Amino acid sequence: MSDETNNNWRAFAREVVQLSTELCDALPSDVTDNQHLTIALLYARSRQSFLSALALAELGFNGDARTVVRSAVESTIAIAATAKDASFTTRLIEADMERRLKWSRATLSDPELEQGMSSDELDRLRANVATIEPTKPKGINWSDAARDSGTKVLYHLHYRPMSWHAHVGVESLNSYAVLDGNEEIAGVRFDGNMSGYADTVSAACDVLFWASMVTAESFDFVEVVQRIRALHQRYSEMTKPSSL
Repeated sequence: MSDETNNNWRAFAREVVQLSTELCDALPSDVTDNQHLTIALLYARSRQSFLSALALAELGFNGDARTVVRSAVESTIAIAATAKDASFTTRLIEADMERRLKWSRATLSDPELEQGMSSDELDRLRANVATIEPTKPKGINWSDAARDSGTKVLYHLHYRPMSWHAHVGVESLNSYAVLDGNEEIAGVRFDGNMSGYADTVSAACDVLFWASMVTAESFDFVEVVQRIRALHQRYSEMTKPSSL
């Protein structure tokens, strides 16, 4: 992409940041019900992931930036799921219990992993297993959560592709290769590369639009919703977006 294209996305991203800041300022600080509190917490997470992606993209670290966008997608799916069904907060708690149970089991089942842990730490892990195991907690399948919450398109457009950069593989390694005129690897790139900047920032903006829209609608911020739609219309003029 040209410097002009990158600069256009850089300027647009600043507007998205400003709008998200205003949404954060509008969110009440005294939320008491679990549904809206969870949505607010998830929005804070998705926005921070967005800002992190922008910072990494500015350094040309697009692979890492896209893994952070993937994190924002997960938060956004959770926002939509919680907005649709308040009981999703219980599923988040259950998923955390499953995570702690798996880690405790894995540690206690391998003497090598126990090395360096105190007896008190090991006792806490045994207590985790004894307390959590009978409840048989289940994790969250994010593909299913996206389907059920109406964010399947978001998952397909931004979660799946960004997953390629979260793991070691040919796709993620290609970005570190320097190619010659015959598309053969001629060297290794150790510094950042701005060639993927526009695509990364575009994806990050799209994800935050989803998160902002669902959050604003959940809190009945009518004016903010209208502003998000207006800014998203400009986004649609710059690239083909996923539909809100």
